Amino acid sequence: MSRTCLDCGAKVADDAAKCGECGADMQKIANALAKVQDPETRHPALEQLALYVAAIVSILGGVAGLVGGFYCFFVRLGENALLAVLSLALGVLALVCGYALYVLFRRTYES
Repeated sequence: MSRTCLDCGAKVADDAAKCGECGADMQKIANALAKVQDPETRHPALEQLALYVAAIVSILGGVAGLVGGFYCFFVRLGENALLAVLSLALGVLALVCGYALYVLFRRTYES
């Protein structure tokens, strides 16, 4: 069997100490990977906060995009219709992404 170097993606033999392509220390990579996967080193409260903040920022960005798009299109009477349509489309996209993050947050942390 072989492993994959996380630095360059090359195949490395299981008993190799260094990657043959980039020279990365395979034991150092394995230790770092084990630390990331260790439940003792994870910070679930920080993960929750980051996901929740990302959802809120995305939703607020979507609302700002929609407001800007409506302003350009209706108040400015279509002076720059392309900008208005682009702003509306990005606003809707940001709202959808924000809602998806919120649903992910609810399913992950509030179940």
